[in-house]
Amino acid sequence: MMDDDTLLDQELTEEQLAGMRPMGLAKRAQLLSGLGRETFATAYGLPLDQVIRWQRGEETPDAVATAYLQAILADPAAVAAAYTKSRQAA
Repeated sequence: MMDDDTLLDQELTEEQLAGMRPMGLAKRAQLLSGLGRETFATAYGLPLDQVIRWQRGEETPDAVATAYLQAILADPAAVAAAYTKSRQAA
Protein backbone atom coordinates (compact mmCIF):
# COMPACT_ATOMS: atom_id res chain seq x y z
CA MET A 1 0.00 0.00 0.00
CA MET A 2 1.28 3.47 -0.91
CA ASP A 3 1.31 6.32 1.56
CA ASP A 4 0.12 9.83 0.72
CA ASP A 5 3.66 11.13 0.09
CA THR A 6 4.22 8.41 -2.51
CA LEU A 7 0.90 9.25 -4.17
CA LEU A 8 1.84 12.92 -4.36
CA ASP A 9 4.82 12.04 -6.53
CA GLN A 10 2.71 10.19 -9.13
CA GLU A 11 0.54 11.53 -11.89
CA LEU A 12 -2.88 9.91 -11.55
CA THR A 13 -5.74 9.75 -14.00
CA GLU A 14 -9.33 10.64 -13.15
CA GLU A 15 -10.18 6.93 -13.36
CA GLN A 16 -7.46 6.01 -10.85
CA LEU A 17 -8.62 8.75 -8.50
CA ALA A 18 -12.23 7.56 -8.77
CA GLY A 19 -11.18 4.15 -7.47
CA MET A 20 -9.50 5.57 -4.38
CA ARG A 21 -11.10 6.37 -1.06
CA PRO A 22 -12.98 9.68 -1.00
CA MET A 23 -10.76 12.71 -0.66
CA GLY A 24 -11.23 16.43 -0.51
CA LEU A 25 -11.31 18.63 -3.57
CA ALA A 26 -7.91 20.22 -2.87
CA LYS A 27 -6.12 16.89 -2.60
CA ARG A 28 -7.93 15.54 -5.65
CA ALA A 29 -6.92 18.59 -7.72
CA GLN A 30 -3.33 18.34 -6.55
CA LEU A 31 -3.05 14.63 -7.33
CA LEU A 32 -4.66 15.03 -10.74
CA SER A 33 -2.27 17.88 -11.55
CA GLY A 34 0.66 15.51 -10.99
CA LEU A 35 2.42 18.07 -8.79
CA GLY A 36 3.76 17.79 -5.27
CA ARG A 37 1.91 19.79 -2.64
CA GLU A 38 4.31 22.76 -2.54
CA THR A 39 4.66 22.93 -6.33
CA PHE A 40 0.87 22.73 -6.67
CA ALA A 41 0.38 25.65 -4.28
CA THR A 42 2.98 27.75 -6.10
CA ALA A 43 1.74 26.87 -9.60
CA TYR A 44 -1.79 28.02 -8.77
CA GLY A 45 -1.01 30.89 -6.41
CA LEU A 46 -2.44 29.21 -3.33
CA PRO A 47 -0.96 29.63 0.15
CA LEU A 48 0.73 26.33 1.05
CA ASP A 49 -0.58 26.39 4.62
CA GLN A 50 -4.14 26.79 3.30
CA VAL A 51 -3.75 23.87 0.89
CA ILE A 52 -2.48 21.73 3.77
CA ARG A 53 -5.45 22.67 5.98
CA TRP A 54 -7.87 21.84 3.15
CA GLN A 55 -6.18 18.52 2.48
CA ARG A 56 -6.18 17.55 6.14
CA GLY A 57 -9.86 18.40 6.40
CA GLU A 58 -9.18 21.10 8.98
CA GLU A 59 -10.97 23.68 6.81
CA THR A 60 -13.28 23.62 3.82
CA PRO A 61 -12.60 25.79 0.75
CA ASP A 62 -15.05 28.68 0.40
CA ALA A 63 -17.16 29.12 -2.75
CA VAL A 64 -14.47 31.00 -4.69
CA ALA A 65 -11.73 28.52 -3.76
CA THR A 66 -14.05 25.62 -4.60
CA ALA A 67 -14.70 27.08 -8.07
CA TYR A 68 -10.94 27.59 -8.58
CA LEU A 69 -10.15 24.02 -7.51
CA GLN A 70 -12.88 22.70 -9.82
CA ALA A 71 -11.36 24.68 -12.70
CA ILE A 72 -7.98 23.12 -11.89
CA LEU A 73 -9.61 19.67 -11.98
CA ALA A 74 -11.17 20.44 -15.36
CA ASP A 75 -7.97 21.69 -17.02
CA PRO A 76 -4.88 21.93 -14.77
CA ALA A 77 -2.54 23.14 -17.53
CA ALA A 78 -4.86 25.92 -18.73
CA VAL A 79 -5.46 27.23 -15.20
CA ALA A 80 -1.73 27.19 -14.42
CA ALA A 81 -1.02 29.04 -17.68
CA ALA A 82 -3.72 31.63 -16.95
CA TYR A 83 -2.36 32.17 -13.43
CA THR A 84 1.21 32.54 -14.75
CA LYS A 85 0.04 35.00 -17.43
CA SER A 86 -1.84 37.07 -14.84
CA ARG A 87 1.29 37.25 -12.66
CA GLN A 88 3.38 38.43 -15.63
CA ALA A 89 0.88 41.17 -16.44
CA ALA A 90 0.93 42.50 -12.89
